[in-house]
Amino acid sequence: MPDPAASSDLSSRPERTPAPLQVPSIPLSPAVSGLSSGNASLVLAAIFALLALIVGLLTPAVMPAVFLDEGGPVENGTIFLYLASVACVVMTRMPGLSKTDKVALCIVLLSLAAREADLHKAMFGISILKARFYNRHGSIEQIVMAVVTLLPVVLSILWLIRRGARPWWNALVSRRAPALTLMTFLVIIVLAKAFDRTPVTLVSTGLMASVPATVSTLLQSFEEIFELLLPLLVMLAVIQSVLIRTTPVSPLDAGARDWSVRVHIRRNRQNRYEPHIELEAKWGGNLQSCMIPPTTDFDTPEAGTAHALEWVAAWQRLNEQGRLE
Repeated sequence: MPDPAASSDLSSRPERTPAPLQVPSIPLSPAVSGLSSGNASLVLAAIFALLALIVGLLTPAVMPAVFLDEGGPVENGTIFLYLASVACVVMTRMPGLSKTDKVALCIVLLSLAAREADLHKAMFGISILKARFYNRHGSIEQIVMAVVTLLPVVLSILWLIRRGARPWWNALVSRRAPALTLMTFLVIIVLAKAFDRTPVTLVSTGLMASVPATVSTLLQSFEEIFELLLPLLVMLAVIQSVLIRTTPVSPLDAGARDWSVRVHIRRNRQNRYEPHIELEAKWGGNLQSCMIPPTTDFDTPEAGTAHALEWVAAWQRLNEQGRLE
């Protein structure tokens, strides 16, 4: 938990003071609280799913078919957002990510932008992500060049998995917002690919002799709109990682009234105890709440409770009001 009076955590090991960048925030305003919520990525995905349905039903009767085609506004927007997500990663100081991690992440994002722009097809005449390029179409020189092109991407993905798989899983179990957003990102990738392959699968399996144009357009809409969502989820995860690790602010300064604090002690998968602090505040007659994620865990619930109560006591001294429940 953060020290309300300084940019450092109250740690169970005082001799190892955390870096200032590892301080969770108190996102009190409704807008910030919404972005830092674990449901933010799901809400965004639901909005884009509804948008894809509307666009698919209105194309081409109302909207031109080029809107969803290659080189159209949706695809170009996706490329632009990937480049924006790279800039977001480069310019944002994110705790837990080393410079090497950032380089690897940027390589992966740039490769996704290049794939969306079909640069690999422009270079080799066919997708280098398909097996037939290597066993039928590609020459030895082209195959070597394709491997050299893909190698940095593959190494970057492996590096990110090695560095982040376990922390991500632990954060996902604890339902922390950036981890949930990454999970949504992976699910959307799978769904977009499934929508892309569905027409071919329906015909090749004999379920349909041919796919009706309306169905094909609807599937294309879901594929393209979901691909547009992917870089937005990356930027959302970056924003969330910053929101839960910035210096706390006073509820009074943020415009809150009638705020209270609740302490929850939860046992994690490692049978250790994590103190969670829930802050509840009234905004213009509406009650808003946010959960401050734990930054450490303890052997006993009593130790976790003492840690949390120490933080709450300091927080109340700073703000001179509020009640503990």
